[in-house]
Amino acid sequence: MTSFFKEPLLHFLLLGGVLLFVYSFIDGEPDFVVSASEITLSDNKLAQLTYAFKKTHQRLPDENEHSALVVNYLKDEVAYKKGVEMGLLEGDALIKKRIRQKLEFIIEDAAQNIEPTEQQLSDFLAERVEEYRADEIFSFSQVYIDPKNYKHAGAELNTLIALLQTNEAQDLSSLGDAIFLEPSYNDTSYRFIARDFGSQFADTLKNLQPDIWHSGIKSGYGLHLVKVTAKKGGEAQSLGKVRDQVRQQWFYQQRQNIMKAFYDSLFKEYGIKTS
Repeated sequence: MTSFFKEPLLHFLLLGGVLLFVYSFIDGEPDFVVSASEITLSDNKLAQLTYAFKKTHQRLPDENEHSALVVNYLKDEVAYKKGVEMGLLEGDALIKKRIRQKLEFIIEDAAQNIEPTEQQLSDFLAERVEEYRADEIFSFSQVYIDPKNYKHAGAELNTLIALLQTNEAQDLSSLGDAIFLEPSYNDTSYRFIARDFGSQFADTLKNLQPDIWHSGIKSGYGLHLVKVTAKKGGEAQSLGKVRDQVRQQWFYQQRQNIMKAFYDSLFKEYGIKTS
């Protein structure tokens, strides 16, 4: 039962039920007290108005400026109150969006106070072990051809690969078509290969048998002959090595889950069906 009440999702489902009430007192006391015919400005809000003025003007307001702050604030409040009574907020997309942003800010702000346990982080990592593997490092050589330059690109690749198989000392830069890519890469990470060649090319490197030439390897530019000479890395990493990344992703996932649960509860409350 104790662990049940420690679940972050439960906390926010409970929060959702009292969210609007809590928001009206989010500063410790309401900004103003409204009755049928009265709006009373709180000391807390007066302090906020003074602070905002000082931050803008680098000084405290004088007596007239202080009075103007109060009057302008009260004008805002009475105009808003009357506008609500007249139904002027209905259909106002900007106000709706602003209120939604405030609600989501409250939830996201509260989510920052959640602190994951070691077990939660360990479980999170175990479920996503592939995402946190050590970066794979490759050494490889490549020859590029642009398929648009050839009637039969496959035949050109076969000619080139035959040449390379019989002459290992062949100058790679003299073969194929010109491109900004280097003919050889040493100890280059998957991320940089994916950046320069595209993720399809980088993924293919993982499965190539080393020390032989492979034909027709696709990149974002065209086709390549590729020979992988070394591969390392790619091992699963312990929580100690990737704690910061896992913790950051854990927080992100919690915010996503909490926000979804919040809106699911509102959809249910108002009888809204999304499908």
